[in-house]
This record gives sequence, C-alpha cells and structure tokens, in this order.
Amino acid sequence: MYGSVIFKDRSQIRPGTQNYMILQHLRTGATLSGIEALHLFKVRDLPKRVSELNEYQGDVVRSEWKVDTTGSRYKRYWMDLSK
Repeated sequence: MYGSVIFKDRSQIRPGTQNYMILQHLRTGATLSGIEALHLFKVRDLPKRVSELNEYQGDVVRSEWKVDTTGSRYKRYWMDLSK
C-alpha cells in the first residue's frame, strides 16, 4: 500500500524521521498538537504519524480534544509513560 508504514522492528523508526522526532518529543513527557508538530518537525499529518507509532508501540500515544481561545477544536497528543 502506497505511503503506509508497517513497523516490524525498532530499526524502522530511524533517527531523523518524523516518527522518530515525534516519539522522542513525547517520551520527554511533553504534549503535541498538529500546529506544533508542523512548526517543530514539519509534520503535516500528525494523526497518521501517531497511528503508525501506536501500531508499533502498542497504543502508548493518547489524545483528547481541546478548545482554544477562539473556540476552535484541536487534538492534543501525549505519551502514556506508564506502559
């Protein structure tokens, strides 16, 4: 399938990739929104990257809907460090 990534082992999350940068960021206990991911890592499809990480890591990235000061809804992602 074009564009999909199936992780079979840790070597497939290589340093410098978007998945690697997101994973390292979330492992620090920080959270991430789509706009932040775009600015920090040039990631345009954060939900897809999170889906790929959850497929490999076993659903450790969590999310919830938030509302900003203008009333716009967005998702904020964080890593469940207890797993």
